[in-house]
Order: sequence, then structure tokens, then C-alpha cells
Amino acid sequence: MCGGGRLISTHERYCDIDRKVIYLARDPRSIIMSEYRLRQRQGTAEGNFDAFVPSFVNGKASPFGSWNNHVDFWVSSLPACRAHLHLVRYEDLRAGPEECLSDIVRFLGMPVDEALITSAIDNNSLDRMRSKEDEAPPQKFKRARSREVRFVNEGLTQGWKGGLTPDQIGLIEQHMGPTLIRLGYGLSDQAPSETDGA
Repeated sequence: MCGGGRLISTHERYCDIDRKVIYLARDPRSIIMSEYRLRQRQGTAEGNFDAFVPSFVNGKASPFGSWNNHVDFWVSSLPACRAHLHLVRYEDLRAGPEECLSDIVRFLGMPVDEALITSAIDNNSLDRMRSKEDEAPPQKFKRARSREVRFVNEGLTQGWKGGLTPDQIGLIEQHMGPTLIRLGYGLSDQAPSETDGA
């Protein structure tokens, strides 16, 4: 970043009250499918997907705990109370990347450069990211056990609607419903039936 600042990507909990936080959230019904594919790619998936769902929901699939506890911690954190937290939903970023990135830049107190934002979006399209993955030296993706399972997948925002069973959706929503609603995702019987073009 210009001005000597640093951008740190982490899943850890917040520990520095004088810093701004950009918190990227994603619908856990999509995360669970992505997380399981990542485990398959790394060769660390234990059991089938149906067995993975309760582990994910109960926070045992991740060293960072459950999705809802992580989100609830951050959106109620000191930075959030001091307006030092900017929440970005993955789905909004996919639907309107220019607007989301401009909002992030403004939140950081920097001037918005539309050409730079357009360039960043173009350079990080799904096709471009897949090309980067294909062109990367093997050590770049050394954790991969299988090249057949891609790191850069489809980037869907509503793929869970066709990828999860009603029982799996019900279990996720039973445990994470209030946080889903808090972030504006809604429950499956409330969620808008939109066509996913992402």
C-alpha cells in the first residue's frame, strides 16, 4: 500500500485496536462446499461430504471455530464499534466489484482510482485466476495433492442451492440461522430465488 501501510490477510481474531479491518464474509452454505473441495485438493478430507457437514457446523472442521462464532466476534468487535471495520460480503463483491472495491479504498482513506480498480478486477477474473493457477510453479501450490481439484473453482454465490441436500441446509441454518439473517443472507425459505450468473 502507498504511504507505508501494510495489508495483512488472516483468519485470526482481532488484536490491534488502532487498525482498520476489512472483513470478508461469505455465505456458509457456499463455504462448506468450497472448504470440502479444498480438503480434497489437499488430500486431507476425512470421510464423505455428508460426514463433513456436522463437523463444519460445530466448528470442528476449522482451527478458527464455527463460521457464526467467527462472524459474530468480528461484527461485535471493538473495531466494529469504533467504525474501524468494513464488512464486505463475497456475494456483493462478485455482483458489483467496482462499487465494493471503491468503498474499500474510501474506507482506507485513499483516493479512488477507477482505472486501477478496473485493472485489478480484470487481472483477478475467474479466468485470469485459473490461468495464474495453471501457470504457477508446482511449489506455489505445493499443498495440493491433486491438480484435478482446482484451487480456483467456479466462484458461485448460490451454488449451494443445487449442491446441498435439504437436510444439510437445515442443519446449517439450524446452527447458523441468526447470523445468516444478521448478515442479510436469510434462510433458504426466505432467500430470494435469483439466478446465479457468477
